[in-house]
Amino acid sequence: MKRALVAIGVVAAMMIPTVSAFSAGVAAAASNANGTTLYTNNAWCTGALDLSQPTDGFVNFHVTGNTVTLNYHVKGGLANATVYVYGYDSFCNYDGYLGSLTTNSNGVGNANFTYTATAGFTTVWTFATEVSATGFQTSESLGVTP
Repeated sequence: MKRALVAIGVVAAMMIPTVSAFSAGVAAAASNANGTTLYTNNAWCTGALDLSQPTDGFVNFHVTGNTVTLNYHVKGGLANATVYVYGYDSFCNYDGYLGSLTTNSNGVGNANFTYTATAGFTTVWTFATEVSATGFQTSESLGVTP
């Protein structure tokens, strides 16, 4: 019994540097991209974001490992619209519907979302649709490489 406890203690002591190295690697993988522009009227998953289109807000991305947290800000969007936001990674890998927000009479709205990107992703980005009584438009963010 005494030998078994000593063996467990030695194995645990040997694992401490490994756990510390892993934790440091995760911390090093954290990335932020603030103010990534939302461009309107862009086609979904075409691979060519048209930067000549008007903008209607920005996204702040915070990436740690595969977890993507974003602060979504619509400014100059459609008035009194519901904005449906979707998360993507890499070229066109759909990570899911993130939720919605509602803009005010000035076309301004904010929300926070979190999603898990696919392991091994290279970029993260968002696509959204804005729907109001007076119109419909789409917006897509620039891709962010963590």
